[in-house]
Amino acid sequence: MKFNTGVIFNFKLYFLLLLTAGLLIKSFEFTFFLSLFTIVLIILFTKNLVSKNLINLITFLIIPLLIAATVGIFSKQSEYDYFKDLAYLTKPILFIFIGYVTTRKIDDKNFIFKTIILTGFIFSVLHLMKVLKYIITTNDFSIHGLRGFAGLGNEVELIAICLIILNIKKKIIDLKNSNLMLVIIGISLILYFSRTTAFTFFLVLMAILGYMKLTKKGLKYSFFLLFSIASIYFYLFSIDIPRNSDNALDSFLYKLKIAPSEVFLSKGSLDINDHDKLWDSWRAYESSVAIKQIVSEPATNILFGLGAGSLIDLGFFAPLSDNNSDGMRYISILHNGYVYIFCKSGVIGLMFYIIFLIKILSTFGFKNKNFITSNILFGLGIYFLLSSFVIAGIYNLHDPLSLLIGAYLRNFEIEKNENRNIRHLKDSL
Repeated sequence: MKFNTGVIFNFKLYFLLLLTAGLLIKSFEFTFFLSLFTIVLIILFTKNLVSKNLINLITFLIIPLLIAATVGIFSKQSEYDYFKDLAYLTKPILFIFIGYVTTRKIDDKNFIFKTIILTGFIFSVLHLMKVLKYIITTNDFSIHGLRGFAGLGNEVELIAICLIILNIKKKIIDLKNSNLMLVIIGISLILYFSRTTAFTFFLVLMAILGYMKLTKKGLKYSFFLLFSIASIYFYLFSIDIPRNSDNALDSFLYKLKIAPSEVFLSKGSLDINDHDKLWDSWRAYESSVAIKQIVSEPATNILFGLGAGSLIDLGFFAPLSDNNSDGMRYISILHNGYVYIFCKSGVIGLMFYIIFLIKILSTFGFKNKNFITSNILFGLGIYFLLSSFVIAGIYNLHDPLSLLIGAYLRNFEIEKNENRNIRHLKDSL
């Protein structure tokens, strides 16, 4: 079947839809079935468009999926929960594959760069409009209310602002009004009051700019950033910040202060009847409950997990769903991506997920230092490494950034090949 410009337009369209659908609609089902439809389109209109690099990378995610699927069958979970988990575990694999193949077929290495920046800018404008509407229409302003109305965060905006800064430094594409876009997206990100964004922004930016390499310069920047974070937390723990302050800055600083307790929670340190402390450490609570449930089972469950379809017993009915007034006692997905994959596929599956992240960091952070695309992939690896602690990382239901792993993997291959050809031409001269 002949491949034409109309089909290329379709690939660009579906790439854009997958990049934005999860953030606009917040429907995992819609995003997942859209990705399946795109896979069908790829099968119909492409041939031999995968590479060894792509296969090697997604294999580390396929193995936990296969383990969870197999264990889930023998565990006799409910069919609904079983297939729901399979969809959750399959989504990042589909996104990486689609990102790679569509980018290869579009054959424009600047398309992804431009698309992310423009999409991030549009999202930031929409977010600021919602913020303005909330401020004008509400009589009871609060950070919690603002975030509930305007949004909790936006991963595309985070990467977009990093790429704008990279473009200002490297002049990769001709981008008009860069400074204006930088300011608007920056204000939008600040007004999300997102701790995840605050934690990841500087690390991801430094990685994308090439300042986190194993070089003297990279180590200097990394040490400075870690020292700055340590100093901030030393200050936060030295002052008393009221939990329910009406001041926006106090509210954000309080949430920032308790962030470590949301990831790490000592055994027996939390009373589920003390709701204030429970919500402050909710992520850590659900993770500790999940780990306790797994280790209390036979040793084989520690190795292979509880399987797809398994549910975690929270021990009480928590108000986690707007659709159930009685609350939810049993949950399938967790905020901590490491614990989630451990729950579904055990130590073996968790090991492969960690290897997947290490593969990205080592391949594109240390072995290929001089490529712009390798720095971007390194930044994405840093993002998933950190976000896996608090928003499920690559298994976040609405996160679109796994699409960019595939896209920039393809662009990396192009850049590396072009660099090889340039060196070969210079040698021949």
